[in-house]
Amino acid sequence: MRIRYSLKQSLIVYFLLISILPIMVVSIFLNGIIVNYMVKDIQKSNTTLSNFVISQTHTYFTKASDYLRLVGYMLTDDEIKNDQNTNKILSELLTKQNYFEAIEVLDENLTVQYIAPYNESYIGINLKNNPYFSNAIETETKSWSSTFNSVYTHNSTISHIQKLSDGKFIIGYLNLSNIREINELINDPSIGITILDDKGVYITDNDKALVSQRSYNPMFEEFKTNLNKNTTFLETLYQGQQTYITIDLIQDTNWIVLAIQSDDFQKDLFRDIGLLFILIFLGIFILVIFLAILSSKQIIMPVVQLNERFLEIIDGDFASPIIYNGYKELQNLILGFNHMIDIIKKRDHNISQLAYYDSLTGLPNRVHVNNFIDETISKKKVPFFGLLYIDIDNFKNINDTLGHAFGDSFIKQLSIELKKQLQPDDLLSRYTGDEFLIYLQRSTRDHLWQEIKLFLEKIQNTLQINDLKIEFTLSAGFAIYPDHASTREELIKAVDMANNYSKSHGKNQLTLFSFKILDEFTSRINLENDLKKAVLNDELRLYYQPQVFSADGTVRGAEALIRWQHPNGKLIPPNVFIPLAEDMGIIHEIGNWVISEACSQMHYWHTQYHFPLTISINISPIQLLSENFIDIAFNLISESQIDIRSVEFEITENVFIYSLERTINSLKKLSDRGIKLSLDDFGMEYSSLNYLGTLDINVLKIDKAFVSSIMVDPRRTKILDAIIKLSHQLNLEVVAEGVETQRQLDYLRSKKCDILQGYYYDKPLPSSEFETLYLKNKDTTF
Repeated sequence: MRIRYSLKQSLIVYFLLISILPIMVVSIFLNGIIVNYMVKDIQKSNTTLSNFVISQTHTYFTKASDYLRLVGYMLTDDEIKNDQNTNKILSELLTKQNYFEAIEVLDENLTVQYIAPYNESYIGINLKNNPYFSNAIETETKSWSSTFNSVYTHNSTISHIQKLSDGKFIIGYLNLSNIREINELINDPSIGITILDDKGVYITDNDKALVSQRSYNPMFEEFKTNLNKNTTFLETLYQGQQTYITIDLIQDTNWIVLAIQSDDFQKDLFRDIGLLFILIFLGIFILVIFLAILSSKQIIMPVVQLNERFLEIIDGDFASPIIYNGYKELQNLILGFNHMIDIIKKRDHNISQLAYYDSLTGLPNRVHVNNFIDETISKKKVPFFGLLYIDIDNFKNINDTLGHAFGDSFIKQLSIELKKQLQPDDLLSRYTGDEFLIYLQRSTRDHLWQEIKLFLEKIQNTLQINDLKIEFTLSAGFAIYPDHASTREELIKAVDMANNYSKSHGKNQLTLFSFKILDEFTSRINLENDLKKAVLNDELRLYYQPQVFSADGTVRGAEALIRWQHPNGKLIPPNVFIPLAEDMGIIHEIGNWVISEACSQMHYWHTQYHFPLTISINISPIQLLSENFIDIAFNLISESQIDIRSVEFEITENVFIYSLERTINSLKKLSDRGIKLSLDDFGMEYSSLNYLGTLDINVLKIDKAFVSSIMVDPRRTKILDAIIKLSHQLNLEVVAEGVETQRQLDYLRSKKCDILQGYYYDKPLPSSEFETLYLKNKDTTF
């Protein structure tokens, strides 16, 4: 086994071999040259080391910022965004990385909304008065804050804030322990790395006590002054020892990096050289020079090689480790450095997996497939290709009924089944929660289209998950580049529109994109934009259709029916724009307007004509189940000054698919406060006799489909008879809507149906016409 000597010992051996007097003559001449050379080499080594530290720190900050951006992107996904367990999801994301010790999500007003690790006491705290956060928001920068003691770990940390696409903000509190690992990797006590923050407090140092105590460096102001003067290399007394210090700046945080080497080695070296020079014989001067040059090469060349490798690594070349089999000190430093590079490469790989692959299925994610498509288009790798966008129909029902863990298992199993049916060159990716995007290329476009249809036919409509067999269907959209789009963004938009077309036209089908679909989509977008302005521009109208007591033909009241007077002159019915309003989230604003307008109009009629009318108002399921609906509704009714006993809310049976328990609770609260409740369209949607026994309703409205079947469809007529009889047994009033003929009227009267409504009496009328026909003439009967 080869014995390894220190650099100091090797130099002593070399010069002892040539212990002759001539060295004394040349020592004066060589001393200055060697000192100057060594100082420059130390300066170069320090600069390389500080550049490496700055590069790694910057890379760490950049990857931490990218990871924070990725977390923010995930939290804006619609499925996760509406998840009540956002804090839990955020905590899981926090534990899967080592960049941040804590992550917070703030709303638009800088109030803490979610936090990981979860701490309820921090929820709701407003950070608007924090200068760093307010400045970062105003300047829209992604800067790093000054250091401070973390409330989570009580160690030094810095914070980083980014604005999300939905207007919220995300803050990460950086874990600085990874930065401190740099000192542990440099295994040479004569070389040190110190990082000071912008206030002069130690971030990292060989003396860990200075870091843990957040000590202040007394020479901080001197370092700043020299740095401002571009004096980046000092030979000075530092911590009681003469040292060589290279000063540099980390731009991300304005931290100062100090690469420090003591002069102990130099003193010992030149002391030994001086002693050896005295003993060297003058007569072998040429030999002395030769040996000195040889010794210099043996000392300097490894350092030069190390410096060159450092520069390669700074440029991002981590391919091969540094191989050195020389001096012990350098070998230890290189071994430590190689180990650090291995750690960085592993972390790069983990970050790449997180950034470009789905953690659940292992498939390429949205970023990966987007980059792949961009590269395919930009480099013109193929003349054409197809994209297939697949969406699982009603996947939300699986999550809601069987749980998200089961839903994850379903997604994972389905991804395996999809991949089985694809060719090796096809690219399957999980694009969002329950949506997959597939890249395919075939010899012809017809072949591509036929392959797509065959592929979907091969997918089984059942999956065995644990002990459950789940039946499912898929909706899909397909588009071809460059036939349907010339860029990746436009192509994704095209397949998404085709997929939405499949879902909106019955689901469980494949749609090939066409520009007709684009026109329909554009029309919908235009209609949505116009609808946003409808309330502000006073374009909504209420029409009133009379409801008549069947027993005596007197007017019982009216149902308020909304219409949209579009600026183009068309009167748009509610079945066109109400679903849009529900999708857009403005149904609450429209619904509140209807309650206020209908109650105010009815109060005016009560005051003007002293006529006891009931106003029936349709309530959207989304509106009914919203958190503050009941309080808002009663405030609006109270402001209109109408007698609450004259107000009747109509709900449709499809409200029960949202949440039966919440529906029952909401209806009970409304009933307890005096509002009449009517169950509309009974018998057509999600009817169940159980509802009639559990709901606090006063009125049952029979759907017009049963009324139109009177004396035409015997089975439906019998069902109609049974509904009326059962309702009376439950002390419920019965309203038959859609009455259009005398024959229907006579039959319903014979069955003692309480209230009738339909075109037989009148169509829905503007308030002025209703007032003229039914209120100014109080004797109006039918």
